Amino acid sequence: MGLAGVVLLALGSVCLGAAALRLAGCRVRSRLVQLGLSIALGFTLTSLALQLDLWLTGRVHFVPVVIVQAAATAFVLLSLARERPRLAFAGRDLFLAPLLLLCLFVAFMGRALPFAGYDSKAIYGIKAKVFLYERTVGGPAFQDPDVVHYHGDYPLGLPLLMALAGWAAEGDPADPAGERPAASVREWVDRHDAVNAYMPLAALWIAGLIAVVAGRIRERTRGLFGALALFVLALPVVVLFPWEGGGSWSLGGADVPLALCLGAAALCALEHRLEGRKGWLAAAALLAAGAVTLKKDALIGLALLPAALLLVHRPRGFALGASAAIVLGLAAGLALGAAIAARTVGAPYDEDYLAALLAADPAALLARVPLLARSIWGALFERHMGFFWLLVVLVALPLGWRLGRETRALALWVALSLLAFAGVFLVTPDHVAWHVGTALPRLWCQLVLPAALLVVEAALALYRPGGVEPSPASSSSSLVSPASSPASSAPFPA
Repeated sequence: MGLAGVVLLALGSVCLGAAALRLAGCRVRSRLVQLGLSIALGFTLTSLALQLDLWLTGRVHFVPVVIVQAAATAFVLLSLARERPRLAFAGRDLFLAPLLLLCLFVAFMGRALPFAGYDSKAIYGIKAKVFLYERTVGGPAFQDPDVVHYHGDYPLGLPLLMALAGWAAEGDPADPAGERPAASVREWVDRHDAVNAYMPLAALWIAGLIAVVAGRIRERTRGLFGALALFVLALPVVVLFPWEGGGSWSLGGADVPLALCLGAAALCALEHRLEGRKGWLAAAALLAAGAVTLKKDALIGLALLPAALLLVHRPRGFALGASAAIVLGLAAGLALGAAIAARTVGAPYDEDYLAALLAADPAALLARVPLLARSIWGALFERHMGFFWLLVVLVALPLGWRLGRETRALALWVALSLLAFAGVFLVTPDHVAWHVGTALPRLWCQLVLPAALLVVEAALALYRPGGVEPSPASSSSSLVSPASSPASSAPFPA
């Protein structure tokens, strides 16, 4: 089906997330924020469904997932048809979503071919090709310890999405057993490059990040300032400063998807406080499970999110429910990944942080602190990311702490996570400066969505005459939007 298959897969994934939110009764006032959450949840549900199939049957089946996506798309279109009288009132905002996607399509198509970077090719890309051809972890590729394609920190959530994209673009491989000889090495490699079809699809992760931040700006501002801030602030804060300028991401990697899933999980948990709908907790749990099956780095951020919620909101009611949902999703994702990994040869090349910690001398760890600080400073500014993270740490976090409970919870979460990600390098078995330079910028950027929302809130607080203290009417919803009434619900399906 070529590009048409990839477009239908993109539409089906977004509609799957939108339908799930609608069925759970979850919707926010901003249609762009709703779009961002739908992208995150749609990809997450697709990935988790493929992993559950792999665990239960031992094989990957693409057709059932596509059928479910088609049903979700039909449900969304029928819902839109029933809400046609309300579409006229949303014209001002609806144009933003297709315009945003069009800009992203044009901007990123140049980066779409082929996979670039070691992780994209040697970790995610190889696994995706195995799933496209072998459809199982029981074949020779996942059972060969000399093929370095299974790393314990890189579960199978993303390679399965890549394999699905390759199947949507080209269908079943013509020579799945690899028996037909090739005229050249290049021809042989090209036969296995159907997974490159994922690259245009991956732009949706970026679209989700931008949609959430742009929607937040649009919701909180009006007039000329709001229109300018939508693009002048949202795009650089989410893409240029922490990602593009730093060279710390690729469309073929897991860091951008992880950033969207982590941020979306936090927003869903905070929405539950405002509405009390249990559907938000289910969405947060699913996003947490999806995040940890994208990359195990999510474990740190997901473990610290409940801590931040409990410290800010105290262990009662909302905080306990949201924390339980995040922990449940995290545990389910880890269990699913471990169950699948148990059927492979394992991950014999992983760093053993626990052994390094147990063997470490406290004095030696303290001696590493100055080296760690210099390495972090050098890594961030070498990648042109220093200004953004200085803005976050020195301005956005202090102001976020003062701007109401939801913003305070995100500020504490970001601060704890940044410190924890940095602290990991105190006990790294690798060379500190090298490991910081190669890994820390990517780890910190996984917190880009809550950090960007804090930057937006700080900018709006400084713009408002009268200081940073919110009014009593808005203090309880300084970061997440109140639910729409049925009469004014968003036409974009929730």
